[in-house]
Amino acid sequence: MRLRSLLSVFIMYALLLPSFAAAEETAHAEGAGVPQLDTTYYASQFFWLLVTGIVLYVLMSKFALPGVSRMINMRDGKVRADLELAYKLKQQAEDLKIAYSKALRDSDEKSKTLMEKTIRDMRDKQAKGLADANDRIALKIKDAEKHLRSQHDSLMLESAAVSERLAKTVMHELLQGGAS
Repeated sequence: MRLRSLLSVFIMYALLLPSFAAAEETAHAEGAGVPQLDTTYYASQFFWLLVTGIVLYVLMSKFALPGVSRMINMRDGKVRADLELAYKLKQQAEDLKIAYSKALRDSDEKSKTLMEKTIRDMRDKQAKGLADANDRIALKIKDAEKHLRSQHDSLMLESAAVSERLAKTVMHELLQGGAS
């Protein structure tokens, strides 16, 4: 590629040479001339152009271009390594996202199960507490009924005795009131 561009410069120079010669002859005829277009110096100019071109080509190909090439290769290697690292990090991030989603689903399921169990336990405790309260109330009602029956029975006995005394007192008052 570099050699091709150098050859194209030489070919262009060779093609333009006749027009430069014509311009030089006109300049000589008028008395003023450009030394670069003087045909007597063409051989030495071509020689030094060739020497300078070869020296520059050697310097560029041996010293400058290998350094640039090394730099480009190092940069390509770094970019490739960075891309591989980015890909690995992306995979890790996706794995973490999947694990996080799974953990979130598991915790949701666990919390639902725990909540259902807690509700079930609370309902069982409530039902048991209600049953215990009903049993205590029923027992108290039976005790109260027993107590009321015994009070009723004792009041009945007492009322019979009071009735009997009242009847005796009334009879006695009647008998004494009739005798007076």
